[in-house]
Amino acid sequence: MKKYISLLLLYSFIVETITGIVLYVMPHGSTAYWINWAFLGLDKTQWDDLHIIFGFLLIFFGIWHTVLNWNSIICYIKSKKDVFISKPFAISTALSALLCAGTVMGIPPFKKVIEIGNDFKAMWAKGELKPPAPHAEMYPLIKIAELLEIPPTRAAGFLNYKGIKVVSLYQNLKEIADMNSVRPVDIYKTLVEISPKGPVQIASSCPELADNIGEETISSLAKKLNMSEEEIIRKLSLVGIKANRDHTLKQIAINYNTAPSVILSIIHSKGGCSGCSGCN
Repeated sequence: MKKYISLLLLYSFIVETITGIVLYVMPHGSTAYWINWAFLGLDKTQWDDLHIIFGFLLIFFGIWHTVLNWNSIICYIKSKKDVFISKPFAISTALSALLCAGTVMGIPPFKKVIEIGNDFKAMWAKGELKPPAPHAEMYPLIKIAELLEIPPTRAAGFLNYKGIKVVSLYQNLKEIADMNSVRPVDIYKTLVEISPKGPVQIASSCPELADNIGEETISSLAKKLNMSEEEIIRKLSLVGIKANRDHTLKQIAINYNTAPSVILSIIHSKGGCSGCSGCN
């Protein structure tokens, strides 16, 4: 049994090492989905999933391996002398504590390691148009057209003219991209060509809603945005989203495979968000 556990632990360690390196350098979520990032044929979600599953396996087999080798580990901890704690145990514990504290406190050289990783992550987005908002790939085409000040039907027609098939104005960019084997950013670039204002950047939410936006209910949101609950529910229903006054943006987003910021952007569409300073 020890042989099997040791080998499974080894394989889990190898996969965790590989996925850990990939996660260290791969772009942040919003960028990864925007440019449809992939490495060795696997996208961000698949690398994340591999890291999580083999992380659990590493923990499971690590505990099992510890149990099977408990007597040896006790020998490493105990000193052969009268002192209970051995020198290797004391040094290993102190070093681990130092690594933990240094990372949490952002002390060099630990901070530098994180900064290098962030530099790698930022490199992937160089030369690409930035998304107009976080997780813009989940925005429906009609919303992107509105942001770029393009009539929605013209936007859909232009995409079809460029060979990018559009089934509905309420398809999000990711759905359209997947259906046409292109990236969300490519669709956005195409639409920018006919936009009178060019690339845009908008706030993903009002300043008053910057924290815990996903926990806002339709009812609480209506008060903060100086809108009626009925108006918010109506706006969501226009794009095929069903909700009631007690639903949170997070619940709605999960039900429709999108992000809370996207739900908020729909509510912010023309005619909404009249009472929140900082929203246009």
